[in-house]
Amino acid sequence: MIAVTNLIQQDYAAYCPMVDVKKRTNQGWKVVAEPLFPNYVFIKLNDTSDNWKPIRSTRGVNGFVRFGSGLPAPMPSDVVEKLLSLNMDTISDVLTSYPKAGDRVQVSMGDTWLDAVVKADNGKGRVQVLLNIIGQEQTLWVESSAIQVFN
Repeated sequence: MIAVTNLIQQDYAAYCPMVDVKKRTNQGWKVVAEPLFPNYVFIKLNDTSDNWKPIRSTRGVNGFVRFGSGLPAPMPSDVVEKLLSLNMDTISDVLTSYPKAGDRVQVSMGDTWLDAVVKADNGKGRVQVLLNIIGQEQTLWVESSAIQVFN
């Protein structure tokens, strides 16, 4: 993270939680470190004594999150403390437990979950599943976020 590196070099306390995620590459599936919140960095600042101006021109920084007042939006300290205390390995485990062909899963169909078997994936967030609906097997592509793997 260019922004985090440059902010730390300027003596700002910057934090970007990273997690391992499973990505499909030309060489197959690989686990890579990515930001938990892409394009966001948390910076600890004192609104009265810290000089915020250098941050705007720091390489890798696009701007501040702002709301109605136009001032940078503060993050409640308890939220930041929770982020700092998160077990990133647990989050990484959830993000890398991508279903494989043959895995039994449940597919969300609105308020209902249907049992299915994974047939394939397209590597772009969609999974092909085999559903048994009213005695007929149906194959369909669904978003990976709409399935959960049986334990």
